[in-house]
Amino acid sequence: WGDMVLIGGKPSVGKTTIAMNIAKQLKVQGKIPYYINLETGSRFGRTAERLGMNVGDINWTTSSNPKTIEIEKGVITIIDWLMVEDKCETDLVFKYFTEQLQKKGGFLFLFQQLKDNNDFFAPNLAKQFPSFACRYIYDNEEDNRIFGSFKIDKNREPKGQWTSNIACKYDHETMLLEEANAYAESPIERQIPKELENAQRIFGGDFI
Repeated sequence: WGDMVLIGGKPSVGKTTIAMNIAKQLKVQGKIPYYINLETGSRFGRTAERLGMNVGDINWTTSSNPKTIEIEKGVITIIDWLMVEDKCETDLVFKYFTEQLQKKGGFLFLFQQLKDNNDFFAPNLAKQFPSFACRYIYDNEEDNRIFGSFKIDKNREPKGQWTSNIACKYDHETMLLEEANAYAESPIERQIPKELENAQRIFGGDFI
């Protein structure tokens, strides 16, 4: 509690879909998130329905100014998505949310728009406050946007070994985003962990 997770994505990469996938997993865990929408014309309700969620699975509101957002006390909040007009004030906006978390507790998922080169706007300012920061990037944007990865830029408190890349597969029909390592049709680099699992099962022992 009190942590902020920053997730970046380019325009139309599916930030709202990722946000609703998070909301769905929270529902499975018996948690009702508080969703704050800052995007004009968002279709988050339609996405939530396609993911099998109903009215009441999410508490939500809209806002046009991130500096006026008041986080509810002791809840999991999803802000979709943050665009700081004056990039020089990026650290001030993130500091504002950090102070909100310190006062109210809870947990914050914060989505932010990325530049065309998949980098954060004012990256040094944006990444200094979250305890975890990552960017969702498709392997090939022209290839139906099925396979992508969370590129992890910051992990303040890793427990044991941690990866810098979480490969994912997106199902356009169900709108589910899941880990891709288990899929046989995924690119060859994603088969390496599976091959190691098979070798470990056959020969035993730990592999490095």
